[in-house]
Amino acid sequence: MDNKKALNKNFNALAWGLLLIWWGFTELVDFLPKGGGWVGFGLILLGLNLAMSRRGIRLDGFSISIGLIAFVVGGRELARSMAAGPFILSGLAVVLVGLGALLLAPELRRN
Repeated sequence: MDNKKALNKNFNALAWGLLLIWWGFTELVDFLPKGGGWVGFGLILLGLNLAMSRRGIRLDGFSISIGLIAFVVGGRELARSMAAGPFILSGLAVVLVGLGALLLAPELRRN
């Protein structure tokens, strides 16, 4: 039981780190197609639940719902427009990527 709790904690830390890095990345690069950020957000949340299910950890209905909504909304936006834009560097984006990396680093070192 304690092993599953530890795995759940690790998976959540990895997912939050990836979400923050992805968010920051989408803020850094403005050339992603419209909706691409939402698709990535949804895939991270759905991937988290897939990994949890493969390890026998109870799934989180909230994150599955949010992941599906983000994936569908992003997919719809992606289908509407595939326009490219200029590269813009944002302070918020850099902070988000940094926070995500800080959350991921300890988990990656353990594995």
